[in-house]
Amino acid sequence: MKKGKNLTVKAQMTVASWEKHKNVPLIGHQVLLQYRKGTSGPFVTLKKIKTDRNGWATATVKATADGAYRYDFAGTNLTRATTGWTDYVDVK
Repeated sequence: MKKGKNLTVKAQMTVASWEKHKNVPLIGHQVLLQYRKGTSGPFVTLKKIKTDRNGWATATVKATADGAYRYDFAGTNLTRATTGWTDYVDVK
């Protein structure tokens, strides 16, 4: 990824539906886009995003340095908290 270019980070949040016997979108819930510069150290929250009607969280950020992005979900009274996969971006 070229430094200064826009980077879109996307993830779909789903939850098991026992009535439909499949995963369904988690609609309208807040997730945190987090970033960690380099390969170690703490993640910091860059943005708070609400999932859309299909359960997608989408955010655009400027690529400034090598690092990892992930989404974090605090959970609800019916779902557990979870952190998504980490995706590393090499910025040149």
